[in-house]
Amino acid sequence: MLRRFVLILSVAAAIAATSSAAEIKGKVSGVIGKDVRLTVDGDLLPQPGDDVTIRFEIPGGPMVVVGSWRVTSIDGDSVLAAMVEATGAPAIGQLASIVSPNPAPRRPPPPPPSTSAPPPGVIRVSFDARMYDTTYEHQIVEGKGLDIYFFKAVDAGVDASGNQRFNRFVRDPAEGSAGEHVWWVCRWVWENGEWMYVQTKVGDVVAVLRDPVDVASLDGSVWRTRSSELTGDRKGQSFDFDVKVTVANGVVRMSSETAYAEGRILGARFTYSTYLPDGSGPVGQGSNIFSGDSFTGGWTATNGREGRWEGRRSR
Repeated sequence: MLRRFVLILSVAAAIAATSSAAEIKGKVSGVIGKDVRLTVDGDLLPQPGDDVTIRFEIPGGPMVVVGSWRVTSIDGDSVLAAMVEATGAPAIGQLASIVSPNPAPRRPPPPPPSTSAPPPGVIRVSFDARMYDTTYEHQIVEGKGLDIYFFKAVDAGVDASGNQRFNRFVRDPAEGSAGEHVWWVCRWVWENGEWMYVQTKVGDVVAVLRDPVDVASLDGSVWRTRSSELTGDRKGQSFDFDVKVTVANGVVRMSSETAYAEGRILGARFTYSTYLPDGSGPVGQGSNIFSGDSFTGGWTATNGREGRWEGRRSR
């Protein structure tokens, strides 16, 4: 009797384990060497490691098996699969059948672009018919300025140290630099059982949406500011101070007790050089972007130190 009860439990467990399995139908939407890109139907998505069979139908005849593939990654609603074995060549439009023991629900479509103003300090970026709320940093890499717009990699969670993973839009070189520029989209993607950081050059198809600054309205304003050291012997330290803004003949000066930044604003970007209070210098350079009553940006000193700063208008 006991053996029969155990057997019943084993059968029930086996049924429960396989009840979530699904056959997911789709089509080949792209061929990359021996690998394929698939679009799938329905409300479920496969997982890396799931088996794929690709077929095509002979008009008036039977279905012909091209071969078997294995899912390597899922990028949004697009499925990538590597060839296991094949007797023919895959082609766009061929039918795909994926056996998935543990399928995942398809993510809901992205929300429509927001028409409301972004939160303070947030800069909206448009890419591939979607809107992203980002935070901005200007960084100097090997003497070249880069504009970096960060947005959370929600699905990727945190790294081994518990830090949130971020995706990035990178403009190379930064706005205002001489010569042509390109955009990079840098994303965390699940591949081969682990999170991989993938960088893709996308050309000039990323749009940063921000309102131009009314430069005259900045004259006389005061901004509560924090500067954070990213390199050097003070790396990791932050300093809070007030900055007063004056505007004369289109030249903007942001002054603190220890230095001042002077330059011009184009659109919403303030590009500047930094001087000591007595006017000696320049001792550094940088760039920041205004968004409403806040700004954020980065700087580099002539001695090689780098940092970022952000501020909010106090009066």
